[in-house]
Amino acid sequence: MHATQIADRLLAITDDYLDESMTVVATGDGLVVIDTLATGPASRAALSSVAAFSRQPVRFVINTHCVADHTAGNPLFSGAAIVGHRHTPRHNQERVFDDPQSAADIRQFIQQLETNPDHARPAARHRRYLDAYRTLLDGFVGFRHTPPVVLAAGGTGLALGDIRIELEDAAPAHTDADLLVRVPALDLLGAGFVPVAHAIHGGSVTGMRAVLERLAASLPPATQIIPGHGAPGGLELIARQQDYLDALLDAVGQARAQGRTIEEIRDSLQLEPFRDHFMYDLVHAIHVEMAWRETAPGD
Repeated sequence: MHATQIADRLLAITDDYLDESMTVVATGDGLVVIDTLATGPASRAALSSVAAFSRQPVRFVINTHCVADHTAGNPLFSGAAIVGHRHTPRHNQERVFDDPQSAADIRQFIQQLETNPDHARPAARHRRYLDAYRTLLDGFVGFRHTPPVVLAAGGTGLALGDIRIELEDAAPAHTDADLLVRVPALDLLGAGFVPVAHAIHGGSVTGMRAVLERLAASLPPATQIIPGHGAPGGLELIARQQDYLDALLDAVGQARAQGRTIEEIRDSLQLEPFRDHFMYDLVHAIHVEMAWRETAPGD
């Protein structure tokens, strides 16, 4: 786990499950936490960094989307109002950490990684994936599902202390319940999984591309972006994902024009310049299939 104070009022925490993030904003009248890490134990460990950053109480927790690796620590913030996208209730039954089948699926995936390694994958990355999914199993201990109680739409704002937080509807992108969190006074965008993502839970590759285009056109040049996974950065995070999605959609379109089928290209259509892209080898085939479906003639 790494905690970095990147401004007087801004703390960024990344944890060991694929560098998922927690962001803490000090408003002068309480803290706002953006996402709560992948497991309860990870969130509990992060609380010491939060306390060292500020003794103000946590007033709001914002879930940028409804996936478990960004919401597992919600129960630890019992004194705060938890805010999520208005579509979050659609996914209240799509839970991980209180579902025995999910634990079995994760163990099976770990076994596959152990017994059938992808030799094209760098060894260090392979070990990282193994460690990440073993860490995820910690989330099943003492888990309590704690969904948002405040359901937000685009245009919703929070005013706390002298800070205004703007919530922007980004769905469908990674999911159909994505929120972007803007803090104009700090030049901050809490971006969730939009800059480095595959699409699940009703998400959309073409929707993700549209959101990125909108962000690229509207964000000030000095914006700090904290993605749902990975290190904070600037507008280059947006540009890199735009480049990937443009290349993906172009390659899928060319394959369709050549008369190829999705069965032929799902695993074989590779984008070499992006092989080092975050989780590319885990999600690219999913992207290919989604891009094929979303750009089918007549859709």
